[in-house]
Amino acid sequence: MQTTGEQVLAVPARAVSRPARLGRGALAAAFSTFVALASHVLAGGAMPGLLGVLVPLVFATSASIALAGLRRSWLRLSVSVALSQLLFHTLFVVGAASSATVAVVGGAGPHAGHGVDPVVLTVGSAAGSATHAGHAGHGGLWMMLAHAAAAALTVVTLRRGEVVL
Repeated sequence: MQTTGEQVLAVPARAVSRPARLGRGALAAAFSTFVALASHVLAGGAMPGLLGVLVPLVFATSASIALAGLRRSWLRLSVSVALSQLLFHTLFVVGAASSATVAVVGGAGPHAGHGVDPVVLTVGSAAGSATHAGHAGHGGLWMMLAHAAAAALTVVTLRRGEVVL
């Protein structure tokens, strides 16, 4: 489908081979994930663990390969990238909270619990608890501006990359 002017919706820019689509999609996904992660950490977000980076990268790769070779309008590309930044942020926060820790607080006493101080067992994520507790603090204006800058850089780079390729 195509309309006149800038409103090119979902028209293949030119015939793109499957290996080229895979390469373009993987490159776009790696770039957008890196830019989103860098902006997230620079704005004060916790660095996610390996799984917290790989899951968003897999999602981004799947979407990017599916969309590789399609020319999008500035508006559609901008909305898509803005939504992906929201998803990146969410997955990075969850990914930073994924490493489980166990803390035992209390005194050691005789066997069978007689004469023992209360013991509190906490299972969770030390980093995740700090991340969620501080999320309101770093999830404010700086985080929003950082992801907006990442989105703008991603949109311009993807659009220019489409034109070049």
